[in-house]
Amino acid sequence: MDAPGGMIVACGRLWTIGTGNGTLYALDPSARGSQQFSHDGGSAQHFATPSAATGHVYAALGRKLVAVACT
Repeated sequence: MDAPGGMIVACGRLWTIGTGNGTLYALDPSARGSQQFSHDGGSAQHFATPSAATGHVYAALGRKLVAVACT
C-alpha cells in the first residue's frame, strides 16, 4: 500500500485510501492490520478520506463515488 490518506473505523475494519494509487483498503485491526479488502479506483486526491453510513463505506476515487456494503 502506498501512502494512506485519512483513516476511519467502520464495520469492524480500518478503512483508508492509498493517495498514490487511488485504492480503497479495508484492514483488520485485530490481525495486525492485514488487508481484508481492496478496490482499485484509479486515482485519489491527496487528503482523500472514506466515510461510512448505514452499513456502507463510501470513497471518492477518481471521478467516481464508490460504495461498499459491509456488515
